[in-house]
Amino acid sequence: MDTMIRKLTEIEETANRIMDGAAAQKKQLSEGHERLVREFDEEIDKETNKTVSALREELHASMKGELDQLRRESEDELNFIRREYSEHREDYAQEIFETIIRK
Repeated sequence: MDTMIRKLTEIEETANRIMDGAAAQKKQLSEGHERLVREFDEEIDKETNKTVSALREELHASMKGELDQLRRESEDELNFIRREYSEHREDYAQEIFETIIRK
């Protein structure tokens, strides 16, 4: 009977060591997986930030180009209006005068 109890105790101790080893291995695998996930997330964040930064720069350059174009068009239009007024101000004044007198 003592032999049987000793054998059962040995089997239980062996089972406990196996379970402890499996738990330790599981913990190591879990920590390794968490590290890989963290590294992957960091890499994705870097790539995302790089892409967003490039898109911002591209958008800024595009907006600057459009703004410069609008500024040139506005200046051209204003210069045209000034020339038109300068060349025809007497005609405009005469039209206004005649309109006022007719009423």
